[in-house]
Amino acid sequence: MPSARRQPCKVTAAIPVASIDTNNADRDEHLRSDDFFRVSTHPNMTFESTSVRRVNATELIATGNLTIKGVTREVQMPITILGVQELEGPMA
Repeated sequence: MPSARRQPCKVTAAIPVASIDTNNADRDEHLRSDDFFRVSTHPNMTFESTSVRRVNATELIATGNLTIKGVTREVQMPITILGVQELEGPMA
């Protein structure tokens, strides 16, 4: 990406915990239960970056806050750029 077009980068994600799929239905239900993720009261885990650092042309490291079951910890998340698409208009 040319330097004149670089914009500050922010990564946010909300992952529905009920979507967990380990290819084992019994294990998936147990993970959704109060023993683990407690989906009934904590339906999503979230990530919000505090910084994003470029490693090379196709790899980034996003540092930010991961929240699971109301507990937030700082983590580093590797990101691989698979492609870039120009979008029309502002993004929400």
